[in-house]
Amino acid sequence: MKECDLVLKGGVTSGIVYPGVIQELARSYRLVNIGGTSAGAIAAALAAAAEYHRQSGASATTSTAGYARLPELGQFLQSGIPSLFQPYPMLAPLFRFAGSIINDTQVDPAAIPDEELERDRERILYVIDRGRPRERSAHESSDSPDATTAAMPPMRSRLASGGQLLKRLPALIGSFFRAAAGAYPLPFWFSMAVALGFGAGLLGKVDSVAGLVGCLLIVAAIALLTSVVSVGLCILLDLRRLVGTSFGVCSGLRQDGAEKPALTDWLADEIDAVAGLHTSTNTGTTAELHRPLTVGDLRRVGVNMSTMTSDLASRRPYRLPFDAHGRYAFSEGEMRKLFPARIVDYLKLAGAGISGEASRIDTAAAKALEPIDRGTRRDLPEDLYRLPVGDAFPVVMIARLSLSFPLLLSTVPLYALPSDTPATADPTELAASLRRIVLSDGGLSSNFPIHFFDVPLPRRPTLGISLTYGGKYQPGSALFEMHSLGERTPSLPIAPVDTLMAFLWSLFDTAKDWQDNLQTQLPGYAERIMHIRLFDGEGGLNLDMPAYATAQLLKRGELAGEVLVDAFEQSTPDLADRFDESRYARAISWAATAEAATMNLEDAWRDVSNDKPWPALLDNPQSRRFDNTDSWRRDALMRTLASFAEIGASANERCENDPDTLVASGDIPMQSASLHVQASARDAADGSPCPAPPSPTRVRSGA
Repeated sequence: MKECDLVLKGGVTSGIVYPGVIQELARSYRLVNIGGTSAGAIAAALAAAAEYHRQSGASATTSTAGYARLPELGQFLQSGIPSLFQPYPMLAPLFRFAGSIINDTQVDPAAIPDEELERDRERILYVIDRGRPRERSAHESSDSPDATTAAMPPMRSRLASGGQLLKRLPALIGSFFRAAAGAYPLPFWFSMAVALGFGAGLLGKVDSVAGLVGCLLIVAAIALLTSVVSVGLCILLDLRRLVGTSFGVCSGLRQDGAEKPALTDWLADEIDAVAGLHTSTNTGTTAELHRPLTVGDLRRVGVNMSTMTSDLASRRPYRLPFDAHGRYAFSEGEMRKLFPARIVDYLKLAGAGISGEASRIDTAAAKALEPIDRGTRRDLPEDLYRLPVGDAFPVVMIARLSLSFPLLLSTVPLYALPSDTPATADPTELAASLRRIVLSDGGLSSNFPIHFFDVPLPRRPTLGISLTYGGKYQPGSALFEMHSLGERTPSLPIAPVDTLMAFLWSLFDTAKDWQDNLQTQLPGYAERIMHIRLFDGEGGLNLDMPAYATAQLLKRGELAGEVLVDAFEQSTPDLADRFDESRYARAISWAATAEAATMNLEDAWRDVSNDKPWPALLDNPQSRRFDNTDSWRRDALMRTLASFAEIGASANERCENDPDTLVASGDIPMQSASLHVQASARDAADGSPCPAPPSPTRVRSGA
């Protein structure tokens, strides 16, 4: 079976498209490296679990059981999404109020006929097969959105224009009244009573129709004003409570009285069930005692998973899983508010090096563990324990740390050593340097980390699934988009910035997504990405999508997976194999960029304008930080740089004498790219002098 890597874009409910995509890809590919952000992290975790099950299965029947479970999850999500988001009881009114406003600002999703799906599938396959867009047919609207026109997500577009806002003002006031009456009934009806009481006093003084109309307008204004003030004060009080819930309305755990599991409960059990670690999906005894699927489990069968999280305390991203041993700690009390009990018990045991590989969790041993001595640090919790990292890191944590959607799901607090502090085995020294970090949604840093698993010359395709908004659905609207190999340079969609709201949202999106957007346009990347279009009322924060909408999103995901497989399976006399074409584009892009870098390096290497040219400086450096031997400087550092300079000298000579022999003189992509040292989001260097292999070593049980 061929291999591929997979990266999934973040979202919230839009991630419902992913089970179908993953199942279709898994029919033709073994998934090696799997990554994503936010909702994409949930799907990545389930895909990694299913691939683990396949690679560790004793028979063909058992090995495919994990992937066979994905359609069941899709069926559950058709009606089960609302139950996954259970607010803290004290914040339930705020949750209901926000949910009501969001639902009122959403439009009903279009019911897209199956024949439209099939028609667009044929269209995109034509693009893939012929390498150029198909001409628009007669039944397709000429003003249907296309790949070069970006639409604002539904809620934003409904609020985008000041003129539209005025037109919708009565409807918005009605939405406010409905939301306030349902979420904050006592202050709302008290406000109504005040307004009616004031109006009753005025009615005795009314002696004309005009006076009656004026009285009614005054009563309405008082009702609106008093309700806005009273309900607004309640909302402000609830917003202040967010500090105590780690800035989230929902923890992800089942709340008292709830019949169904919440998001993190459900995800922890489903990951392990898909992986084949246990058969119960309930939070009963079996599930509570079973060790969760870990990074080490995945690596032992040749599967790797990565997600992104954002540390709000240090204003930086982290690429998960954590690998810096001895650098992190967690508070048991804080963690039990966010993760199931069995996960927290496992963290305590594995962090202490106890039973990390056992199939069952010894809860008694977990209770008996002593916390880290915090010494004189009274600002630290009393119940700190070492966080297991590397192979011992649970897969469910990789997903949960990436999907803390701001204000909807609580952030996850951890305690970490500063990056410039050496990790220590001494608990007292550890506590002295610990700082609290706050991990939020990975989409704040990189919502589509297509750069994951990147190497100069790839051995397998890294396929990407991106989610884009298409505005209002019209018959003939494109449901899928993929870069045609006949197009030299893909272009970014253009969104209108003609209102204040559009301007503000564009500021936010540009700051958040510019790196991902540019990366997706590079040849060698663009042709590996399938864009699934979502329309008004689909995905986003719409937790109450009707069943027909979730069903068609599931179907759209399945077709997208089929199309993506076809894109890399098909090869015609007129069109190269898509992966070969992608490899060729990557080779010339990377070679041209590396060539320019070595030419610049050689110019600096032989420059004598400084008091100490580079060779002289490196021959006898006066460094206080990096103490290396003379032999290392001579045999490693100088030799490496001299080799690069030699390559650059050759290129510079050809540039002067025969520029047509430079890579840059050929027919190459025109996108601007550079080769430079860029800080990584990983928390620790590999530590080995030799680079890590591009994928984990595959070890199949029984082989």
